[in-house]
Amino acid sequence: MSTTQAREVISVCDCSQSRMQCVADMLLLTSDLRPVMTEASKLYGDSFSSYRDAIIMAIRGLSVATKDINLQLNSVTSQWRDIGQCLHEISECVVCITESSSHAAYLVCCGTPGSIASQSGIIDRYVITRANLEIQLACDRLKHSIVEDLQAQLLLDICSCITRNLSVLTESCKMASSHVKDNSEADQFKLCIKSINSCASTLIAGIKTFKSSPTEAHHRRCVAFSTSLSASTNALVTFSTEVDFVGRPAHFSAHAKEAQSAILGSCMSIVSSSIQLHKTVKHLAYDNSSMRHRSKVSVCTDAIANAADQLASVLLAFQVQKAPR
Repeated sequence: MSTTQAREVISVCDCSQSRMQCVADMLLLTSDLRPVMTEASKLYGDSFSSYRDAIIMAIRGLSVATKDINLQLNSVTSQWRDIGQCLHEISECVVCITESSSHAAYLVCCGTPGSIASQSGIIDRYVITRANLEIQLACDRLKHSIVEDLQAQLLLDICSCITRNLSVLTESCKMASSHVKDNSEADQFKLCIKSINSCASTLIAGIKTFKSSPTEAHHRRCVAFSTSLSASTNALVTFSTEVDFVGRPAHFSAHAKEAQSAILGSCMSIVSSSIQLHKTVKHLAYDNSSMRHRSKVSVCTDAIANAADQLASVLLAFQVQKAPR
């Protein structure tokens, strides 16, 4: 494997690991019990069965991707670029499963006697934190890539990611500024919007300059501006997710918490095994001849498959026993 291919695979592994771990931290390893509002929620609403079916479909996609990674790593004709794409698909499936499982668990628990649903605030904590995560990962990709690796398509993807998620932060803060009662806090939301958009515009202008003239000096400029954007969006999230803005978390009964643990515990096993798979492939990118890490790939994919089967079984059990009201 060429040095360029190795760096590409390593970058995919690092980014995917960070995304899966951060989403798990936000949804699986927290006592802040809330619904998870994603694009899926617009389709499925409060239907547990729809979420269950979507999770099982995502599990099938994950199964296909993990089998593919095994085949690719054992094929003499496989391309490491394809392996990197496969790893990205695995991480996307895992994030989808994590988000949907967290919301499915919430629906199950809210349908259990003695539980109290959450109360929404003017800011959705997960939506805004998730958008910030994608911006941070895009900025990190700029910072940690060398000049030769920052090709036109990657730069376009980075700009698109920043623009798309900046829009989420902007719209959330606009909505909050129009609903907050304190005028000084409304002004603070508006100033946050100006800050992040100014930093983003400066960074994107720097990326365009780098694209037309990819020099070390222009790359350092992008690094400096991406650091500024990272700081401004982090500050926005810190302010906007203060306790006064995010509503009240749910309260689950002891019985409901058992149900939640069964779902989220199985999901966490998928996340942990997937992260180990990415770490193992990253080691192979450094040392392609390592038989120890090659054999560990199969161990990781088997662990993912077992955890996925367990999650599917748990969800199917709730179809009969604890469908939410």
